[in-house]
Amino acid sequence: MEGLIKIEGLRIQCVIGAHAYERSIEQELICDVEMRGNLAEPVRTDSVVDTINYTQVCEVCQKLAQERQYHLLETFAYEALHALIDTFPLIDWAKIRVKKRLGVPLARYAVVEFEKKR
Repeated sequence: MEGLIKIEGLRIQCVIGAHAYERSIEQELICDVEMRGNLAEPVRTDSVVDTINYTQVCEVCQKLAQERQYHLLETFAYEALHALIDTFPLIDWAKIRVKKRLGVPLARYAVVEFEKKR
């Protein structure tokens, strides 16, 4: 049974940005993640060990953002997407969308989005 799991509005505090003023403060990233895979086994067992663990998804993204202190949203989004696919064998396809407020002063957000099939 093909299914879609989403994490919407994951807020991550980290140092990210290409400009000096961005490197001196923590900023908030807002991440939306979609992951598609066969969810028949988790439905059958009703066990978190058989599915894509929501908490672990958030931890993977947070750990990357906080440890690496990226310059570009593009690099973070790309690496987070690949880390999720590598971490969860159940994922056949995934998409990540990452937003930050300070990227473009006259806009609400700067946004980067990637998707990948296994």
